[in-house]
Amino acid sequence: MFYCPFCGKSLKTEDRFCDRCGKSVEAEAIHARAAEEQSFLDQTHRLLKYERTALRTVGILFLVFGGIFLLFCGLTIAGLGALVFDSDTLSKVAAFGTGLAALLLALCAMAMIPWGIVNLVAAAKLTPYLNGIYSDLRPAAERNQSVGWVVLELFFNPFALVLWVINLLRFKSEKATVKRIIQNQTTVE
Repeated sequence: MFYCPFCGKSLKTEDRFCDRCGKSVEAEAIHARAAEEQSFLDQTHRLLKYERTALRTVGILFLVFGGIFLLFCGLTIAGLGALVFDSDTLSKVAAFGTGLAALLLALCAMAMIPWGIVNLVAAAKLTPYLNGIYSDLRPAAERNQSVGWVVLELFFNPFALVLWVINLLRFKSEKATVKRIIQNQTTVE
């Protein structure tokens, strides 16, 4: 959207002539379209960068906490061994409780470590989309149609899913801009 430099009327980026004064606004329209396309690319790049950061952050957190849980699991099992060799009943109850705690920590670690790895791999796979936005928007546009990314982010990182949905809605609502950008990028090649 831009304004006629002659009369100030609000015009669409597709307009070549002003509806009010009838003067040619083609140069201004070209400039407005270029600015709109650049703004779309910048916002897409920024959202993909935030999505990659969300994937990396959650991945690192899951790996760190999974490692801590494994460490505590090992310490708990070591403490369990010392309690088993005691003969009194209180020690046996404590050993049972400690064994349950060790099992719980091990289960948490077994869930968190793969989740962390999946998030870090997804962040790495997002990097080519991020780096190629300004030269070829098609892969990013195709990624927005991918059910695989939705499922991956739905199960492994809802924070990144929110950013993916925002980008998807932008691609859907600005179809004409996306189409124009892709046409411009393919004619340059």
